[in-house]
Amino acid sequence: MSVIDAKGIHRALIQDADHYATLAGIPKGALWVALAEIASPQEVKWATIYRQHEAKGIFGLVWTGKYGSVIQRAQALAACLVRNFIDARLRPLEQALEEFEDCSCLIIPDLYLGDTPKEWQRERVTRMLLRHRTAGHRLVVYLASLHEFEKAYGPVAASAFDGCLKLQLDQ
Repeated sequence: MSVIDAKGIHRALIQDADHYATLAGIPKGALWVALAEIASPQEVKWATIYRQHEAKGIFGLVWTGKYGSVIQRAQALAACLVRNFIDARLRPLEQALEEFEDCSCLIIPDLYLGDTPKEWQRERVTRMLLRHRTAGHRLVVYLASLHEFEKAYGPVAASAFDGCLKLQLDQ
């Protein structure tokens, strides 16, 4: 079964697939890949109930652990959300820091890879995270370790992930 309804609900998406894929920061082909082919059942459920998150107190998703398939997961998650008419954008950290993305869900697959940040990075990352949280945006990020992220960036930055689903990646 296809994840795209070419004649019905997704017709506009298909007609302007290049635009939607570019805006989301994903390859166009990702729009046709089912999230369940790449992600865990927990991630699929998270995406399925996306519109209920605020009422349930869920403010994002944090991947930790082995980096492995984070890019593929991030692309598949962004594509799933876009197919469901949610403004999701996948951005590398450097791009996310350059400009404020006014979107429903910001996905940063390289937020913390374990490196020690410079002071300016700590300040900019903290401001960016808090700005998105206070705007009501969902954050989906990869952190090598939440504990190490908090040590490197401080408790204020780490508080942006309160209420987020945390998933340990082992593959």
